[in-house]
Parts: sequence; C-alpha cells; structure tokens
Amino acid sequence: MHLFNPTTRNTTMRLSRIAGTLAAMAVALPALATTPQAVALTATPAPIKHASDASNKTGLVGQGTQVMAAPPASAIVVVLANVNNAAGTYGVTVKLSGQVKSSAPGSMAAYKLAFLVDGKQVASTNAAADGTGSADLLVTEAFSVGAHVLKMVAQTGESKTYSGEANLDIVKTQTSINFALGYPGNNKVVEQETAITFKGQLKRTTDTGDTGPASRKIALKIDDKTFANTTTDANGHYSFAYTIPKSMTPVAHTATVAFEGDAQYLATAASNTENFTVKFKPRLPPNVINGPALHGSGLY
Repeated sequence: MHLFNPTTRNTTMRLSRIAGTLAAMAVALPALATTPQAVALTATPAPIKHASDASNKTGLVGQGTQVMAAPPASAIVVVLANVNNAAGTYGVTVKLSGQVKSSAPGSMAAYKLAFLVDGKQVASTNAAADGTGSADLLVTEAFSVGAHVLKMVAQTGESKTYSGEANLDIVKTQTSINFALGYPGNNKVVEQETAITFKGQLKRTTDTGDTGPASRKIALKIDDKTFANTTTDANGHYSFAYTIPKSMTPVAHTATVAFEGDAQYLATAASNTENFTVKFKPRLPPNVINGPALHGSGLY
C-alpha cells in the first residue's frame, strides 16, 4: 500500500511544467536567432503617411524610413550681375550700364559696380536701390578698333563678387578737314618761287570746339599731284609752307589737302579746295644781272 504524500505530488507537477517551458523555448530560440526583430532606418524614400497612422507616431514612415525636411526655398539666395553691350567712336563719351539682382528682397544700394575693359578698370559707380548703375567712358585712341570685353563686377563689403560680360565695340571714326591758303598781299595770284602758307584743321565728325585727332598725316596736292606732307598737332591743326617752283606753269591751279585715313580714322569724306594763279616771275637780262656798264647800252 502506497502512502499519499501531497508534497511530493506538488513538486512533481512543478518539475513537469518547467520541463514543458524549456522545451517550448528550445523550439523558439532558433527562429529568434534568424528573424530580425529590430526596425532598421534606411534612406529609401517612402510616401509620407498621415500623422494619425500608428507607424508614424515615432517619427518614422513606412518601413523605418526617416523623414528628411527640405530647406525652404527662401533660404537660397541667387545674385546675378548683368552688363549691357556698348559701342562708340573716338572722341565720343559712351554710357556703360548694368544691374545686379538678388532673389532675396531688399535694397541693392550696398553694391559697388566696377566696369572693366579687357581686364582694366575704366569706371565705377554705386548701385541704386534696384541694383542699376551707369558710368561714362570717353573713347580715346588708347582703344583699338574692334570688339573689346566689357565686364561689370558687383561687390559689397564681403569678399564675394558677382560679374557679367558683354562687348564694347570701337568703330573707325569719320573725319573732315578744312584749310586756307595764305598769299602775299592776300590775293590769289602768286609769282613763281614765292612761298605760300597752307593751314587748317582735321576734325572728327563728332568733335565740338577746337579739337581734332593728333599726329595724323596731311597731304598737300596741287592739280591732284602730291607736293608736300605734314602732320597735325595735339588739336588736329596743321600748317606748312610751300614754295611755288619756277617750273610751275603760270596758269590757274587747284590746291587740295587730304587725310587718307589710317587704322583708327576714315579718310576725309570731302576736302576743301583753293584755286590760285601762278604768274611768271620777271627776270632781268644776264648782262644786267652781272652788272655791266649801262651807259650807252640802250637798256635804260
């Protein structure tokens, strides 16, 4: 006959339950080792879900994709500098102009605008509130005929600069010339072997006042044949004397002065002319010139 021991029975039941639990854990542990239980953050874009969605309550979207907010468009500032094409001839003042613009609102008056031709600064100004600015440039003979690189550089107190490029075109300049002949006794009849004066001024068609191109070759022509040359002074004036040769026929002649043009200036479109008459210069007989005794010679 077996005696019933309640304590022994309870202990046996507890051991049985522990054994069952361990068996179940043994089955589950391999699965846990191969199945990831943590959600990894990735950079793969995914549709943003509504805030009420349970998967979005921790700041994550879809399968663990983090929400990256784009910078506001107003935070990106774009600054542009534009300069306008320009053209001119020698002796003319050209207007150089441009504008600096910003995508950010506000005045552009803090910008200083510098204008450069072929890399050399020729003028500068301060920008207006709208970014516009202009400066004058006198076109001198220091610039060759043709296209030059015109650049505008905009800069504030900061080190960063903004620039734009265009063309400055220099074209040949039209010229005109005037002259007058100076005769002994202020008449237009001159004897052979007598000096007459030619004087006048070469001017650009754009010149005002007493100005003209310097160091330009002026040719004197008589009856379309070149007899002498000279050059202009600092204001385009020229002057030279010409002696009528004794071989020049004693008839009416036409004098003309002309500028033939060069690398910077066009030839004169028209030249003034002066008409004058050469008369024979009286000559004494050789025996009078040599001084013989005139008494009884019948020469007086």
